[in-house]
Amino acid sequence: MVSDKVSYESKYVDFKQLGARAKTLFVEYSSLDDKKVQAHIVTFGKNVNVVAGETSSICSKYSAVAQTYLGKKIDTMFPDDDRDAPDSTSSEREDEEEDESNVDYDKGKNVLFQLVVDKKWDLLRLRLKSHPEEASTWVYRRDTLDFKKLSWRMLPIHRLCYPEHSYNTDGNRIPNGIVGNVSILQELVDVYPESVKMADDEGKLPLLLCCRNGASFNIISYLLDSYPEGIHHLDNNGGDCFYLATKSNSANQKLILEGITNFMIERRKQYGGIYSR
Repeated sequence: MVSDKVSYESKYVDFKQLGARAKTLFVEYSSLDDKKVQAHIVTFGKNVNVVAGETSSICSKYSAVAQTYLGKKIDTMFPDDDRDAPDSTSSEREDEEEDESNVDYDKGKNVLFQLVVDKKWDLLRLRLKSHPEEASTWVYRRDTLDFKKLSWRMLPIHRLCYPEHSYNTDGNRIPNGIVGNVSILQELVDVYPESVKMADDEGKLPLLLCCRNGASFNIISYLLDSYPEGIHHLDNNGGDCFYLATKSNSANQKLILEGITNFMIERRKQYGGIYSR
């Protein structure tokens, strides 16, 4: 068993290195028509598939141990999304039928989404111009131990609203703003205005994610102005933006709560009771 685990370790390392290199080539050169570049991408893709197949064979032979090990290893290959623990509704979602507007993250088909993950903003702007349809493409990931279930499903704008972190005086990690800035957010919304109304698999709008994750209030203000009704939207657990901000321990919590409250007061003055809680 030890030798097989060592073999799996080796295959995993090979897989991770090849996958990272293939992903880099794909992201940086996918918009070019250079046949040599495309050939390199195909070659790396084939190598990744070979190593993945060998890894899968080991897991099949030693399923009880290797599958658990596989799940832990795969989770380290991608950024921590710091989401709430999925509820029973989101964890039991059936696999989505893949089409042009709904793709599997592990197949790497949405370059724009990956550029958000990698925080490559200049390349992202170029990609938005050349492939604007990717701003409205849903990206999902299957559960590592049960491919019939989904781990998550979102648009690039939702990934942009994931948190950055800092540490408080007690040494605890807290959300301190989001991955993107207001300029990038506006460019995504300009390309796909309906994105501000779209909820991820947890039922969260970009607004709710920003309130939970401690975004600057100019970002939250922009989302409120873009979709005022979002202030009443409830996620799958029944939480709205005010509730999520209240439960957050983000560095910007006080400013966010004050800003949301003032927004609601102004809307109530302007439109009457329709915007009251």
